[in-house]
Amino acid sequence: MMSSVYADTLDGDAGFCANLDNAPHSAVHIDVGTREKGMGAVSWAANDPIFWLHHCNIDRIWASWNRAGGRNPSDEAYLGQVFTLVDETGKPLPIGVADVLDTAALGYGYDRYLDRPSGSAPFFPGLSGLRFTQHAASYELSGTVTLGGGPTTVRLTADRGNGHYFRRLRSASAAGRPFYLRVAGVRITRQPGVSYEVHLDPAPLAALPDRSSRSYVGTINVFGAVIRGTHTGPGSAPHTHPRNYSFAITDLVRDLLQAGRLRQPPTMVLVPTGRLRPGAAPAVDNISLASS
Repeated sequence: MMSSVYADTLDGDAGFCANLDNAPHSAVHIDVGTREKGMGAVSWAANDPIFWLHHCNIDRIWASWNRAGGRNPSDEAYLGQVFTLVDETGKPLPIGVADVLDTAALGYGYDRYLDRPSGSAPFFPGLSGLRFTQHAASYELSGTVTLGGGPTTVRLTADRGNGHYFRRLRSASAAGRPFYLRVAGVRITRQPGVSYEVHLDPAPLAALPDRSSRSYVGTINVFGAVIRGTHTGPGSAPHTHPRNYSFAITDLVRDLLQAGRLRQPPTMVLVPTGRLRPGAAPAVDNISLASS
């Protein structure tokens, strides 16, 4: 609900679609299902009755975002997509995207819709006026970040020196600009059975941060990141489908600055929520702190 655009801007907000796919969509699949069957596996998920309730709620969140002012894409490449499903008799049933974007036209609605929370980025009439400033990123220092079975620490770096970084960061905050933590190129070789909590600039010498920590930004969930459609041999799928996610962190950045933090490019800590499945090899291409 906090995203201002539907699709990925490629340099800041990953967009409503990707962020909804991350949470709560993928989060519920991972938390409810097993690693091989049930909600935790794409090919099995629809066999669990909770799947239908869960996807109804995803539809409700999408309708809520539209009611709040979020705009779906209107280009032909998006509207002209057709997905072939099956009807109640098992026969192919082609459904066009343009035909399912209005719940009222489909004859249904919801008794309650979500409001946008504090810190949500304002909606813009189009992407032409939306520009992002990158304040710090991980790729210049560390390259690809490999996530393991324990906490992973990543230090961001500024491209123009720390002094310039802090002035630019403080100026953007004073101007009320929205801030995002962008986690790009998330990929796996098989379902890992865990998610990763993301923390921005956790307090030094503190205990391992958790979701109650001031530093908590959100959680990365990678359900569905593996493409299995073209894999015919034994074992795990041979390639992955990288995902981009973003977290709106305007309030957190403001609070950290007021507390005298973020004077240097911050450290990120990614904490697994459980035991990592062997062979999953989760990785992240880049983590960046940006403002629009």
